[in-house]
Amino acid sequence: MAVGRGTVAFANVVVNVDSIVAEDVTLNTACSVDRDCAVGAHAHLAPASIISGGVRIGEGAFLGIGMVALPGVAVGAWAIVGAGAVVTADVRPGATVVGVPAREV
Repeated sequence: MAVGRGTVAFANVVVNVDSIVAEDVTLNTACSVDRDCAVGAHAHLAPASIISGGVRIGEGAFLGIGMVALPGVAVGAWAIVGAGAVVTADVRPGATVVGVPAREV
């Protein structure tokens, strides 16, 4: 596990084995970064967001409250994932996705 300079982790955050969190990331209350994940610089994981094993989060991405990213998906740079969304497939850079399963809007 590696956490970059300037990253902030609030209460009850979990970052699991072999995950990399880049610099200036916000890991908000009770979010979870599972094994083998990568979180890009300046990303924001809102409270209770969950990224499963092998997920890749791009630079500056915003993950809303209570969202879930299933194993192996990628969320592109500067993308937005809405609150409560379930990401089952890759999200392209700059896209906004919402819903269950998450769909681009």
